[in-house]
Amino acid sequence: MELALWILLPLLIIGLVVVGMKRLRARNSADVAAAISADAARAASSRLSGDEHREVYRALAQGNFMAGVQAYRAATGDGIKSCIIAVRSMEHYPQAFTSDLEPESDPISEALARERAHDAAGVAPVEAPAAERESSDLESPESSEAFVIPNDWTESFGSDAERTSTSFKVSYLLDGEAREFGSEDLPPAEHDQFLSLVRDGDLDGAGALIAKYSGLDAAEIRKMLEVSPLNGNVANPGANISDFSFDGDGPDGAVRFSVGDLPEPERGRFLEHLRMGRVDEATAIVARHTGLPEDMIRTLLTAFDDGTD
Repeated sequence: MELALWILLPLLIIGLVVVGMKRLRARNSADVAAAISADAARAASSRLSGDEHREVYRALAQGNFMAGVQAYRAATGDGIKSCIIAVRSMEHYPQAFTSDLEPESDPISEALARERAHDAAGVAPVEAPAAERESSDLESPESSEAFVIPNDWTESFGSDAERTSTSFKVSYLLDGEAREFGSEDLPPAEHDQFLSLVRDGDLDGAGALIAKYSGLDAAEIRKMLEVSPLNGNVANPGANISDFSFDGDGPDGAVRFSVGDLPEPERGRFLEHLRMGRVDEATAIVARHTGLPEDMIRTLLTAFDDGTD
């Protein structure tokens, strides 16, 4: 009898401990789930600097939740449970980084705003303070001349530059059907995160983020980003086109094609043909390198060219 008691007592204690741990885990999981909210995500994001914000979302984009928790804890010093709630909230409700710095007040803008308000109310505008009038009188004569935007500013900051520096797109074949996916297809917070990763030179993280939402291979995406103008590669005449690649079935089996695999100067000619809308010439280059039917290549290139307009 005593022997049976000594055997059953430890088993009973172990069983009680296991049941207690399960209940504790369930209660903690319920507490975390109940605490996840958009407000919690905004509060958590507001406590991070730009670099810390990118570090957390870089870990989430790579599917490493605990690395995100560790990054958040290192930034805030909060407890594990609080960090888990914060990072889980940021994952469920993605947050774009916003600076807490308020814009400096502009006396001239404030004076103009007062004048417009008085004009709308039919009241004579209030004169600007004496200090502002003196500052205006002291301005150089050149300030009253018409301001002309230099031509090179248009090249550097115009609509074409905007497009080459903020957009990435890839076209591909899936089950014989031409498809495409671009950075503009990402949710707003992920789009900002993608651009931040590229600016920081973290092409692995940027490729993983695109792969997560497109279903494409992260290594292939990274290879495309390396030759993309997003990564500062604007030396070729087709710099307003990020990349073009696809998988297909050729006469000798599966075929994979990527612009990055083309040797120079043929790569430059191919991108120039695409940029100028010369689909037939671009088709001939792809057909020569892959052996695929020109009709199939032309259909894919036409879809890609339409998407870049």
